[in-house]
Amino acid sequence: MESYQRFSEFATHSPAIASDQILLIPIIKRTKRHDSQESWNTVPDFREHRSVSGSVFLEEAISPRYGLHDSVASPGGGRDMSVGYLLKSAQEAGSQQETIRRIVSEANESTVFDFYIKHAGPWLDIVCPDRHFGQSIPKLALKEPVLYYACLAYASHVLFLLGRIDKSTEEQYHNKSIGLLIPLLSSQYAPQRNEALLATTVILRMSEQFSEIGDDAQHHLNGAFSLFATIRHEWSPRQTDVRGTAFWIYIRESIRVCFLNEQACQFDMSLCPEEASFTPVSDEAWTNRMTYLLARLCNACWGSTSIEERQSKLERLGILVDQWHSGLPETFQPWCFREVDYEAFPNVQYLSTSHVIGWQQYHTAKVMLAVYSSTRPGNGNVLGMNHYLETEVLAPARQACATCFSCDDIGSNINGTHLISWCGQYFTGKEEQRCLIKFLDHFMKTNKWPNVTCHERLKQIWSGNRRSWVEII
Repeated sequence: MESYQRFSEFATHSPAIASDQILLIPIIKRTKRHDSQESWNTVPDFREHRSVSGSVFLEEAISPRYGLHDSVASPGGGRDMSVGYLLKSAQEAGSQQETIRRIVSEANESTVFDFYIKHAGPWLDIVCPDRHFGQSIPKLALKEPVLYYACLAYASHVLFLLGRIDKSTEEQYHNKSIGLLIPLLSSQYAPQRNEALLATTVILRMSEQFSEIGDDAQHHLNGAFSLFATIRHEWSPRQTDVRGTAFWIYIRESIRVCFLNEQACQFDMSLCPEEASFTPVSDEAWTNRMTYLLARLCNACWGSTSIEERQSKLERLGILVDQWHSGLPETFQPWCFREVDYEAFPNVQYLSTSHVIGWQQYHTAKVMLAVYSSTRPGNGNVLGMNHYLETEVLAPARQACATCFSCDDIGSNINGTHLISWCGQYFTGKEEQRCLIKFLDHFMKTNKWPNVTCHERLKQIWSGNRRSWVEII
């Protein structure tokens, strides 16, 4: 029995082409043999395609994959558009033939994908100097339909919020993405597309995060959890390939929910190795170490079953956080630190967004350790309590805010808004409060990042109308 031809939705790659150049694109013709052994044959059909003037996107060849086009004839003579059948066809064909690469031709699609490549994708690369999600993922997406439409779904959602595309276009890409993703989540197919699936889920989660926490269904956060948990891989902070980068993005996405809801991280952090000594590693791995510690702090503060258990964990984590800080690579030090008279926060500049994220999380970790520590002065010691609040809580909270306020990178501040909002609830100075609210509102207005919940909670806490960050009903 002949194996079925492995089909791809994607056309052959070509570099940018001038408006007067001609490109020959192979088009797959499907023919059916009318004998006892029915199968598909492929016949190359090279057609001329002139690029639109000034555009690097060319007309895509029609060679369906995973049921995206309705012109696929099944071996039985009818049109079998089931995802299961087409996946079976692709699986049987094996990996002997190269997947053909897509060339985008539709105007809206090219605009959306371009926005992903230049803006939305790099927002995920805040701890990735190799720029996996801004560079490697687009290359992979042009060969993987589920990943490609995840990029479009995420980018189109942001563009819709910015008022640059209509709702129907956004829904079209979202629905296409989900339609491709669900069948691939079965254990039968997931291992074959591990890298693409992991990237797909964190990209869709990034899109899902552009909603207030009360409206956040967290479908893709839970989906990402299922994927990363079932792989049963020991996720190390040192792992910075596409899979490792996707995992640490997922953990940072989980941490956001932890802080907004004051809840434990759903992922079992014991699957990540605890490093007894902080040996030299790359800067991004060093930041991943702090991400790991912050996730464990969330579990200790908001997931412990008893005060004794919490304090035991906090003591251990406090030692590790201090070790992280004392062993910092020299590159983590700011290249600029400038205080201005009558301004509440200094200007602090770092060489890399990896450093920005590391410092955001470190200062937040110090605030958490101080707030939940059993060693803080008792309520009867007013002077001691004031000193403790100033040095152990407010000082690192100010540094966390300064790190965000001084940074103009969107991805870094997406990662930081929930951290500085939670830390900022302890501010008592009017100027500090004003600066934080101004930053949250400006970031929300310009980038459509959902800060309404944080804004309202801070206002209520500072005015005395709210007793805690999360009120238990």
